[in-house]
Amino acid sequence: MIQRVHPLPEIVIVDPRISDYEAWADAAADADFCFCSTGREALEHAPAGAPLWLINAELPDMAGLELIELLRPRLRGKPVFLVADRYDPAYELAALQRGSLHFACKPLPATWLDQIWCELTPLPSDQHEPRPAPLRAAPPALAPAHPYSS
Repeated sequence: MIQRVHPLPEIVIVDPRISDYEAWADAAADADFCFCSTGREALEHAPAGAPLWLINAELPDMAGLELIELLRPRLRGKPVFLVADRYDPAYELAALQRGSLHFACKPLPATWLDQIWCELTPLPSDQHEPRPAPLRAAPPALAPAHPYSS
């Protein structure tokens, strides 16, 4: 198991293809996942206080954007990723305009979860060391600018 600066939170994943996240089971064994396969299931059973949400753009019973709208009161300030099976720039723009804080496309490698949680979580005030590097770096053209790099 990976030693983390920030422990992973409870993570709600709303996606009809739960198998797409199997690689995360070993890499994030210390995380608590709540899997929901439909929007209705997420509305009824997902924990209200979960601090991280991944919502598929295409759910069997509603669009991911519609679910984000319905969940808006629960999601105040919490990171929400709209996850798509394929990239569409127009859909990404619509997602960001309607309240998704982030947009991601499958496949999402197991290391992605650690990387985004590290980027979304501030270091404790008594810790002045740099954030850990991702376990596997993204290709240079796709690597995000690291906020602590000089």
